[in-house]
Amino acid sequence: MYSLDKSRSFMAKAYFQVGSARHPIGANYSDTIPVFGEKGWLFAGSGGRDYSFVELVMSFECYRSQAGSDRLWKIDGIQSQLDLARGTLIEQSRNGYLGLYKSSFDHKSSESLWGLKGLDVENGLVTSTVDGVIWRDSSGRRVKLLTERDVGDLGVSPYLNTRKGEDGTLSLEILRVGMG
Repeated sequence: MYSLDKSRSFMAKAYFQVGSARHPIGANYSDTIPVFGEKGWLFAGSGGRDYSFVELVMSFECYRSQAGSDRLWKIDGIQSQLDLARGTLIEQSRNGYLGLYKSSFDHKSSESLWGLKGLDVENGLVTSTVDGVIWRDSSGRRVKLLTERDVGDLGVSPYLNTRKGEDGTLSLEILRVGMG
């Protein structure tokens, strides 16, 4: 069982960093090309495809285990210029691809929660940038950057995935601390 800790929850723009390259996290979006009709896969940057990338502002809700020592995070996509993210939760597919899902959250389970190793919340958060955060799923798998060539050679898709790809870290530009 997990309980919400509003004082350690925050809203941020997130970037995925591999080596010295820092990419804004967003989602794919296109209503004009049938191949990309599915919306909401998380990308690290646009992959050079401006027509299908929407940057996100995300909500990171802190959940504490009953014992109090374990902190996990519910991550929602809350804002984008196309309102793509409203009412979504960041989850992963069976193949480990991260995306925006319409979902009901169960605070009794850690299944939809994420680990953020390297984010120090004990001394309180401030609006600033926090680098070097390791993002893990509820099974402990690290989020990675998986670059795949698109169908029809229309460019590359820089997916976020927990099963394959290059290790990287999160950089969080914290915009607001606390909820309520």
